[in-house]
Amino acid sequence: MAPVSTKDKNSQIVLEHTIRSTELANLIVETLDHFLEFIAYVEPGAPIYISSEGLSYGSTGDAALNLATYKGVLLSKLYEHYKGRLYGLYTYSPITLKATAGCAGKNK
Repeated sequence: MAPVSTKDKNSQIVLEHTIRSTELANLIVETLDHFLEFIAYVEPGAPIYISSEGLSYGSTGDAALNLATYKGVLLSKLYEHYKGRLYGLYTYSPITLKATAGCAGKNK
């Protein structure tokens, strides 16, 4: 997939990001389905909890807006697809995840 050109008209860029964010979210949901299928085999009826990394509060500009759009589409798809089975949908700040993983320092 080629990079989105900023030389295109703005409406075309919006359309391209909408298509890409939807297709990516569908791919992620499909991938999760395979994993959850295994979990359901081991523990039928197990509740579904999904956590994701939030956006950095220092993010700015067009890239930050695009990331927020992609994340919003993903969360919407997750809710829509797993509605009725989803017990929790959480977002954690990037620094919280890095601290938990032990790589929060600048030298890591």
